Amino acid sequence: MDILNQIIKENQFRALSEQYKDKEFVFTTRTGNPIHITNYNKSLQNAADRKGIKKDMSSHVLRHTHISTLAEMGLHLKAIMDRVGHGDSKTTQTIYMHVTDKMQQEVVDRLNNFVPYSCPISDNYQDKHDKKY
Repeated sequence: MDILNQIIKENQFRALSEQYKDKEFVFTTRTGNPIHITNYNKSLQNAADRKGIKKDMSSHVLRHTHISTLAEMGLHLKAIMDRVGHGDSKTTQTIYMHVTDKMQQEVVDRLNNFVPYSCPISDNYQDKHDKKY
């Protein structure tokens, strides 16, 4: 919310310029037009390149990463769907809810630490029922 409020203040400051036409968008160019997704993705890729990130970068990659992170956190599918605007769980499950390395490791860790429920048998019971073959 702090970041959004800062952007809104910046837009209000820009509105003092004759070039800026307030069209009630939040993420705008210097003239008040909405930022085009192609330009955003180019800027994002350029930033990744400057940081030495050897991966195609786009807003969709960030969305995918966000959803995967929510899944790793163990959030319910419905909560993730609501957050990202999916109306059909199949979309979220088949496209975004891939099993991540962290989730796979968690399965291994949980299975390694699993102790099945058992009922301790008293020594007295065991002595009476031991059969010698």
